[in-house]
Amino acid sequence: AILQIIQILSLIMDLRRRFLGPGESIYGRNAREHKVVLASYPRSGNSLLRSLIEVMCGGIVTGSDTEPTRTLSRALRDFGMVGEGVMDERVLVVKSHFPERRGLAQMPVKRAMLLVRNPWDVIDSYFNMTLTNSHNTTMHDSQYQRFADLFESLAFAEIKTWCQFNRWWLEARGVELLVIRYEDLIIHTRHTLRRVAWFLNGCQSIEDTPWADGLDRAMSLDLSSAGPYIPRNGGKSQRRVFGSSLKRFSPDLKNRINFIANSMLRNFGYDESSGFFSFSAAAIANYGQGEREEKSFSTQEKEDPILPLAKRALRLPVPPPQIDTSTGQIHTLILNQGPEIRHKDSPYGRFMTTLRKSLTNPVIADDGQPLNLHEVAIARDCRAAENAANAALRELQVNSSAPQQQTQFVESMIERKEKSKKKHRKVGARNRVSMNSNDGPIRTKTEQLRLLRQADAASTTHSFSCGVGSSSSL
Repeated sequence: AILQIIQILSLIMDLRRRFLGPGESIYGRNAREHKVVLASYPRSGNSLLRSLIEVMCGGIVTGSDTEPTRTLSRALRDFGMVGEGVMDERVLVVKSHFPERRGLAQMPVKRAMLLVRNPWDVIDSYFNMTLTNSHNTTMHDSQYQRFADLFESLAFAEIKTWCQFNRWWLEARGVELLVIRYEDLIIHTRHTLRRVAWFLNGCQSIEDTPWADGLDRAMSLDLSSAGPYIPRNGGKSQRRVFGSSLKRFSPDLKNRINFIANSMLRNFGYDESSGFFSFSAAAIANYGQGEREEKSFSTQEKEDPILPLAKRALRLPVPPPQIDTSTGQIHTLILNQGPEIRHKDSPYGRFMTTLRKSLTNPVIADDGQPLNLHEVAIARDCRAAENAANAALRELQVNSSAPQQQTQFVESMIERKEKSKKKHRKVGARNRVSMNSNDGPIRTKTEQLRLLRQADAASTTHSFSCGVGSSSSL
């Protein structure tokens, strides 16, 4: 009954969420002078932290530099994250995935929070998101067998992106940075949220301030339902767990990831020697919902038998240098300015949408339900049209004395291709890849499409091809 009351109160708070008004501040912190970027690699728990921050701030919503018209952004808005695409003075905190991907607008950054999650769970969650096109849907175990090659190549590539992303923020000049681990947010909730409130309050004590009341409000929530949606692993157990994705990684893949990310894993306490994955789910459950007892900000919890805090999670924020020694000028970091760390030809970023839309068989959810059926229907229509076009072209090529017919055929194929592009929308607008070329390293778009087609063909007699002759335009 008490939990139901808390959830009702939480719902009421959700209904009262609002933007900052002109000139309005949050407990004395205005968005013009004190804006904070919440940076995280995708699937690191930023939606949960944003929800808790909004509760601490009395219902003032957090923003995001994500294009609000994208499918997953619209989904977050439907879940209650109404600040998607808002970066102006209506919000104090702005979520960003830059430099993993560039956001919709540039913005100067003086203060930032870096939210980090262990790469095993992050990569698995990212893989699920790209193939289900959803924040909270889990694929059936059979899909990991179906896409085994794709998962291994994606994991090997994304661990590099994960390292580069975190290193970029850790080494960013001119930015006061607070590092937060997702796992600490779950296990050491009060301690972690206290650090967040302290940072948002300008690194000043929150005792006897509205921030302390906001912290108590956030701690009254059940973490299993505190975020805008129930997490994948929490869908059945109603409890957020971590480390469960290790089973998806083969011993060889684990060794390769450990070799590449060794120093970064140690830095954040995710290496095997830290004992990060040695605690049990029962121990976590017995530890309680998010560390209810009060602890001071300076408490060093290295001796905690459940989940020791890493050095990165204990350190105070690093003050920004006032002067750029190379130019003698004050250095200011501009969010979304400069290159993305993932190469433009990488098949593992937004191109994963193209991979999913090329499937002629649906992705299966863990409850056995087929997903992306509308995309599968388009892919099959495209395949049927291309098969018919190729058959007609072969028939015309047999009769070499019909140049006029061939000219008309080519014109009709151009028209058909344009219609196919329009039908596929973004799929055909951004990427041109040769479907029959086997040249190049395995981590190219061409090779990745080939691997996906093989996996798709293995589950049915249908396969996918979109293009005339030896090339295609997706």
